[in-house]
Amino acid sequence: MKIKKVIAIAVCAALVSAMTGCSGGGGSKNAGEGDVNKLLAANPQEVTLPLSDTPVKLTVASTISVTSAGQTFGLGDIEAFKEFERRTGVEVEYQTVSEEKLSLMFASNTLPDMILANWDNLGGTYKYAMDSQIIPLDELIMENSPNFLNILKNDSSILNNALDVDKHLYLYPFIRPEEELRVFEGFQIRQDWLDKLNLETPQTVEDMYNVLKAFKEQDPNGNGQQDEIPIISDKKLPFADHAMNWFGIDTFYQENGEVKCGWVQPEYKEFLETMSKWYSEGLIDADYLTCDTTQFRSKAVNEQAGVWYGRAAGTLGTLEAAMSSVNPDFSIVGVPWLKKDNNSEGYAMPAKYIDNVINIGIAITPNCQNPELAAKWCDYAYGEEGHLLFNFGIEGQSYNLDNGVPVYSSEITANPNGLSMGEALARYAIPGNYAMEQSIHYFNQFMTGSQKNAINIWKEGNTSRTLPTLKYTQEELELANNLKNEINTYVSEMQSKIIVGREPMSSYDTMIERIKSMGIDKVTESMQKAYNRAIGK
Repeated sequence: MKIKKVIAIAVCAALVSAMTGCSGGGGSKNAGEGDVNKLLAANPQEVTLPLSDTPVKLTVASTISVTSAGQTFGLGDIEAFKEFERRTGVEVEYQTVSEEKLSLMFASNTLPDMILANWDNLGGTYKYAMDSQIIPLDELIMENSPNFLNILKNDSSILNNALDVDKHLYLYPFIRPEEELRVFEGFQIRQDWLDKLNLETPQTVEDMYNVLKAFKEQDPNGNGQQDEIPIISDKKLPFADHAMNWFGIDTFYQENGEVKCGWVQPEYKEFLETMSKWYSEGLIDADYLTCDTTQFRSKAVNEQAGVWYGRAAGTLGTLEAAMSSVNPDFSIVGVPWLKKDNNSEGYAMPAKYIDNVINIGIAITPNCQNPELAAKWCDYAYGEEGHLLFNFGIEGQSYNLDNGVPVYSSEITANPNGLSMGEALARYAIPGNYAMEQSIHYFNQFMTGSQKNAINIWKEGNTSRTLPTLKYTQEELELANNLKNEINTYVSEMQSKIIVGREPMSSYDTMIERIKSMGIDKVTESMQKAYNRAIGK
């Protein structure tokens, strides 16, 4: 991936800044900054099992669950967590809750010992720390979490991204250390259609236009009808939002350290003009705004669709598996992040491409009567044994070791009950969306050759303008959310109307003035503060 050196310099600068912080208190409005020097100097003793010689119980509320063959499983139903309880001697009561239910639990302050959630969906950990509903973990980690602390010591970027705005740690997070684990979605195209029409994979916006025209007019599905839809879109993975990157912009991005809003850049007008032209010529699905996943897949497997934005496993892998026995020539490949023209870069701006620490993880609440035990319990997943357990499941059942490398067994790769790899593995392990470090060996075995090839293509996108997921103070969060949500709603409506022709392109200037009057500069300023803090500026 083409990441400019400024990114690495920024991470180092952020750590230098973090290490100047003073020792702080707990998760309250009076807490000072965390002392990263003290954290890095700590050397906790190795934790031995079992964690307790006497019966002990912890409680966990989780918004995370897994689905297999139409069934939903809570953490306690997964074999890895059953084995985890046997090894640690700690009984755990898991409660699977919706994010709405968890919000009510916070409101009533009826909290368990620990909470596993996607904290970005809840507004981040900081606001709950300031309300004393989750506790700072620094001291607990220094004394009880040697495995997690070693990861923080060994990778400065992981440490920097794990720290909150006040340089405290409030979360045992989900970590994706390798690039391959972070780059899992992008633009996709029917390679067999390209081959049939003697076309090359598009590299520029103009190339893509020519390919789409050919898909529409030259009957690549071979049924004698002009029923091809060159571009389709799943509303959960909207095509148009990511196509902004082709013009060197995103909703919000940074250029040479300056946070910018793409909506008010001249390139946004080029984007709108291009999408409007493509839509008017029938190159974009008429239902692209409302198409759900079921409808999206129906169009793809019915040999109607040529290009879309999707995931390597959930889209590319699912479609190829569905079509393997129907059309053996059916082939999907990744599309490079397009350049606006031959003199431009192909920018890739999904934050997930550069985020190695995901704000999915476990926080400990003040209601926990034994936080030291909870810290040791959380730490197990970051050690060698826990790494194998949560990524691969049970040795001898879901995986075996081959010269020290974990290899999934036939129970996973060729399940006797006809379950896919993902469905079979969900019964044994949780190699994602948990407080752990994801394994590259999971990726190497789980992804097919075509999926890996697509990821390798997407990895070449230039991420030098990409904003990481930012962490905000409460004041910044309220400002950014209130204004940003209102503006986003307006822009989404206007963008859609312009693309489908319900608003003329001449409405663009009025739209930009309205965005500015709604306070987009205040949102950008708030994000700039958060970004400066992230890079230690």
